[in-house]
Amino acid sequence: MPYNKLGELVQEVKAENYEQIYFGLLEDNKKTYQLRKDLEKQIEPGKKLEVGDVIVTNREGLAVSHYVDTDTLLTLPGFINLTDSDAVIKVDTEDYEIEQYPGKWRSVDYLIFEGKSYFLMENQKYGKDAAALVLNQYGKVILDECKDGFDQDTIDRMKSAVQKFNEQEKQKGAIKERLSVWQKYFINGEYLRSAEMAEE
Repeated sequence: MPYNKLGELVQEVKAENYEQIYFGLLEDNKKTYQLRKDLEKQIEPGKKLEVGDVIVTNREGLAVSHYVDTDTLLTLPGFINLTDSDAVIKVDTEDYEIEQYPGKWRSVDYLIFEGKSYFLMENQKYGKDAAALVLNQYGKVILDECKDGFDQDTIDRMKSAVQKFNEQEKQKGAIKERLSVWQKYFINGEYLRSAEMAEE
């Protein structure tokens, strides 16, 4: 049914309440509305794309969900939820305190990039009058000074920041591994044997 007629049923528009009926490769330059037209024609009888269905696209690691409405496609930020049990930030997080950023923060939007959730956090006191932040699901600040939500500029900056953050985490992991080998050296008294044990 059209999105504006869902009422209470809007809460049920979640991935777990849907069944995947089509999967394919998305052409780089194809717009989502063009994809909708193609899917309305191509899907086999009985599995035709209709109002109330959801199209999920993944472009360069960024997953976006679209509700198929009567005349348009509506973005559904909460359709897929990949937040794991160790996450400190979730879709409904409120009163969250962020080190070096005064006040309390709440999540107002999120997106999925490379299989991980990133949350747009808004200051609860100032709302849209203050710049938002992007945090990963573990509460790490990925990006600050976000003025227009997840617009294209914010997404591009976020992709770059995530790549940099991941590289730093890899380097930290490599340093920790080297330190653990040296620690074993001091315990065992033989560096080469310790390094071989670490490799095993």
